[in-house]
Amino acid sequence: MLVVREATLGFLVGYTEVGQRQLLLGTHTRGPFEGLVSAPGGKREGGESLFECLRRECLAEVGYLPIRGANFRWAGTLESKHGDETWLVYVFYAEEFQGKHTVTAELPSRWYQLDALPFEEMVPADRLWVPKLLRGERFRATLYGENPRERRAVAFFEPIPEPPHLW
Repeated sequence: MLVVREATLGFLVGYTEVGQRQLLLGTHTRGPFEGLVSAPGGKREGGESLFECLRRECLAEVGYLPIRGANFRWAGTLESKHGDETWLVYVFYAEEFQGKHTVTAELPSRWYQLDALPFEEMVPADRLWVPKLLRGERFRATLYGENPRERRAVAFFEPIPEPPHLW
């Protein structure tokens, strides 16, 4: 029986004192992504919306709550299959958030300049779709490979409708 699981990733974008964009990323300390750099996020629980899931995970992992405003958007979806499970990961982009940056044991995080993103420490597939996300393009990507360190992607960049349980 095929089981569909859902999760979120939140790409929080801040600005330096001179107006340069920077991205908040952290290094996973456990699980299948241990040692890999990623945005905060995690599994959707119960009846929560994807936005509620994103806010819960960002608050727990980095101390920020994304705000749904003019500079907030659902950017795309990543799909991967693992045995009988299909994972759908909904990716968000946010320039507005509240709270205080907190470095947690689960996802120690820091701000990266956009011209110095640590792609060599990320899932290889991220090289394909993260630049599109940062340019404001929507995407859908299918990821291949059981091991996250070897995961590759085939991506489609096209108009994609919003998922019905987004908000």
